[in-house]
Amino acid sequence: MVQPSKTTSTMSPRSKQVMMIGSPGYTDPHYLRTGIASKKMDMYGFGVVVLELVSGKEAVSAERGEMLVHTSAPLIHDILDSNGDIAEEKVRQFLDPRLSRDSSLDLEEVKTMLNVAAFCLRSPPSLRPSASQVVQTLIKKIPSLSFLGCGK
Repeated sequence: MVQPSKTTSTMSPRSKQVMMIGSPGYTDPHYLRTGIASKKMDMYGFGVVVLELVSGKEAVSAERGEMLVHTSAPLIHDILDSNGDIAEEKVRQFLDPRLSRDSSLDLEEVKTMLNVAAFCLRSPPSLRPSASQVVQTLIKKIPSLSFLGCGK
């Protein structure tokens, strides 16, 4: 969320000082390190939400003080770098147990979602996809989401 802060008398009437705020676990670490805002900051937060949906875990574990992005990174890399039975087993490890009970769950679709999340979490932000690129990927790789392409 972007909120304008008070301007000082030394600033021109057209310039505004902007203060960025965000929720722990969703805020782009590149912005936190550099203070430089980017159009792709929201894509980072979207990537975190995708990880939450797939894993059933919160962005920040209050009891352990760990961020989902950090704890899941090695497993996601293993999933995306491996193939076959190894990848399937690792996906099942990462998957929200409530989802894994669904016998119709397509693990390739889950891998697609993890791939989207991984791209959204890339650093620097210039390597992240745009929202329209994410939508196109989801329409192409997950047939049940083809309704997203309606109206074009």
